[in-house]
Amino acid sequence: MNKFFLTLVFCTFFAFAQAQQIRLATFNIRVDVAKDAPANMWKDRAPMVNSLVSFHNFDAFGIQEAQPNQLADMEKGLPSYTVVADGKHNGLNSSAIFFKTAVYDLVKSGSFWLAPNPTDGNRAWDAKYPRGCTWVALKDKKTAKVFYYFNTHLDHVGVEARKNSTKLIATKIKEISITTKRTVKITFKYLLRVFY
Repeated sequence: MNKFFLTLVFCTFFAFAQAQQIRLATFNIRVDVAKDAPANMWKDRAPMVNSLVSFHNFDAFGIQEAQPNQLADMEKGLPSYTVVADGKHNGLNSSAIFFKTAVYDLVKSGSFWLAPNPTDGNRAWDAKYPRGCTWVALKDKKTAKVFYYFNTHLDHVGVEARKNSTKLIATKIKEISITTKRTVKITFKYLLRVFY
């Protein structure tokens, strides 16, 4: 098989107090490119993406480079998950979050742009593309514990954009979740960090 385009960046377990485990993952599903070689077409990759998620039984996961048709294919193929996508990109790539509907209730969600003005969807700093961050607050249906999960795709070209984007995300995490003193998890393409 040609190059496997599903890049599983990081998959691990994270533990809350009392040994509650959450299986999280993040990966870049790669945009649907019409001129791809037949073996790399999204219609052929979609079943692999859905199969990977089902096999690993993730509690929640973030994806990058998702286009509306790809999100629709994943929603159809993963009926036990709820998807939260930023919705601001108007057809551009999305950093969506999926979570198990039977395990979590969605408390709240949102998104912001990685730009000096987080409500402005323009390309910022030295980034090649406009970038955004999607977040959710999820409540475990059994334990009532809430955690915040942030997912984004940092720019692959702009060094300043990556640096400033991570600073902005840290600031937004404090704004969004600091008053609750909840666990925060964040997934990036190429990087995963946990903040307590």
